[in-house]
Amino acid sequence: MLNYFLRKQNDAKPININSRMDYIRRRYMYDYYKVMDYYNVSRERAVNNRNILSRLLKMLSNNIDLPVFEYFKYIATDAIYVSKQFDIVSNISKGNIKASQLYGDNVYEAFIYTENEVNLFELEDNWRELRPLRVVYTTTTDLNYGFPYENVDKMLPELVVYELDVVALALQYREWARCRVRDDRSTDHNVFIAMIVLPSVVPDIMDLAVINRFFKIAKGEPILDSKFNIHPFPVIDYRDKVDDVLKGFCNLLKNKPYDVSIVLDSVPMLFGKTTSDVLLLSNSVYTQQSNWLLAVCRLPYIAELIDVLGKRGIAKNKSELSKLPVEIKRLERMYNDIGSMIPDSYLSGLYSSNIDEIKMKIGKR
Repeated sequence: MLNYFLRKQNDAKPININSRMDYIRRRYMYDYYKVMDYYNVSRERAVNNRNILSRLLKMLSNNIDLPVFEYFKYIATDAIYVSKQFDIVSNISKGNIKASQLYGDNVYEAFIYTENEVNLFELEDNWRELRPLRVVYTTTTDLNYGFPYENVDKMLPELVVYELDVVALALQYREWARCRVRDDRSTDHNVFIAMIVLPSVVPDIMDLAVINRFFKIAKGEPILDSKFNIHPFPVIDYRDKVDDVLKGFCNLLKNKPYDVSIVLDSVPMLFGKTTSDVLLLSNSVYTQQSNWLLAVCRLPYIAELIDVLGKRGIAKNKSELSKLPVEIKRLERMYNDIGSMIPDSYLSGLYSSNIDEIKMKIGKR
């Protein structure tokens, strides 16, 4: 079942959802461009010197005058070894979960090292399209266009997992800095991270927040959002409209059992194509060294999904779900107690309760 999130699945025919979602998406996209324009262009600010991304960049080659292929060679050689010094999970580092250096208090985070293909020939024109940082797991339900920044007030402890393409991060910094030099402006790493990298993860966070809201609504649990008005300009609050669409979808699921793939492809996203696309991970980086983090960021979603499916849905997906107990047993044998690797009692307990729920509803092997 965990492999479901490591390779692209065949597109399933989604359940027909209320068409209002198309309008809601357009409104969120409009405000998202407004947010990006403000933080990418209009507002110049910097992250704290302790920021992990900024410190990582400073340890890599910063000679932006090197030809791009030579610059790439130096970065690609050093990136994974520099990442290890920051406890970033990779095939040479088990890594760990720490108190967040991006968000601040009450948030914990882990990074996993990834490498994606970058077209160096077109980099000068397309550097703004690079997404070196991607949020692949968060426990937030906030739809306030928030992104990782210090001193963000959080209602409950949160866990965030990122995929980080260190090579793409350095290449994007090179092109940004070269543009800034031409305009006689600061090329400080802290400014780059604050203006370019962190705002780019807004779509990731908000799509994952929709998934989390869906599971809360399906179980009848209250949604505890943080402050909505966090930007110095107005954005429209469509949380109630999103929740109404999700409630309608939950009602449809009660009518008959569906395949897991159909359910995942039918939860309406704000920015991504489907839930399956949003939850898809970079297959090549999850090895024996890093599978513990795969468990941390995907087993909770599986547990929630099982709860939504109900008895009839579990029976319909028996062949797929029956593999889960074996996968969990193998992970427990490899890593002993994965829950103890989460350094917050609330979040660790949340993970452990999800595992217990899977075992109770699917059975043990």
